[in-house]
Amino acid sequence: MQTVYVGNTLINDVMLGSQRMDDVLTRNGPLTIEYLVVGGGASGGTDDEGAGGAGGLLSGSLILSGSSYTVIVGQGGNQDNTQKPSWFYNLSGLAGGKGGAIGSNGGSGGGGGNSSAGGLGTVGQGFNGGSGSITIWGGGGGAGENGNTDGQGYGGDGKQSSIDGTLTFYAGGGGGRNSSNNTYLPGGEGGGGTDSTGSANTGGGGASGGHIGISFTGWRNGGSGIVVVRYQGSQRAIGGDSVYDDNGYTIHKYTTNGSGSFTVLY
Repeated sequence: MQTVYVGNTLINDVMLGSQRMDDVLTRNGPLTIEYLVVGGGASGGTDDEGAGGAGGLLSGSLILSGSSYTVIVGQGGNQDNTQKPSWFYNLSGLAGGKGGAIGSNGGSGGGGGNSSAGGLGTVGQGFNGGSGSITIWGGGGGAGENGNTDGQGYGGDGKQSSIDGTLTFYAGGGGGRNSSNNTYLPGGEGGGGTDSTGSANTGGGGASGGHIGISFTGWRNGGSGIVVVRYQGSQRAIGGDSVYDDNGYTIHKYTTNGSGSFTVLY
């Protein structure tokens, strides 16, 4: 007995002479996938500080020849600045930049506080945080535009993707705050917080914090990231918090913070 490939077909138990061929397994070859990787959004600052920047967003396609690949979903940031990047293959969607007196750099930059600059976004992943004015703290940067683009203190919008079967915005920057009248400005499309945390599994930035009267309104945490992988045809890999079919695509969606894997079966 010997093992033989005939074209792309693996033939096991080939009997020389009789030509008996049993146990035929088709080898489909490399797997072409599309991906979306969004890092964890950052938290907004407190008094006189800007809003959180969105997590970095990466999308595209790859050809995988097999094996297992690490997947990490980054958590959103809190007041301790613990936002994390998301990973797939060798791609990293960076964590957002924290809002502050001066915004921090990140996937998208955090907003700046009183008359201070916003942080820088990362080219190919996100945009800069907005600077603060005397009374309005800067909006966080989003994956699609800078903070403050739609108005002073507005969070930058993210980008849309339908990779999971639903057209959705991801990676919006958090909204800033108007200290003169204690109002909050809108977060960006894609989970950016408006007087709230960034939305889970969007990588949205958290809104600016602050005080109303003598009461501290609390930290506005960033939203957790997400990783989505899809390919045409029936399931050929394992991994993900959910695996399902949508219009001829198999979709692997990773939504739980922490590490997992994507393993090509054949």
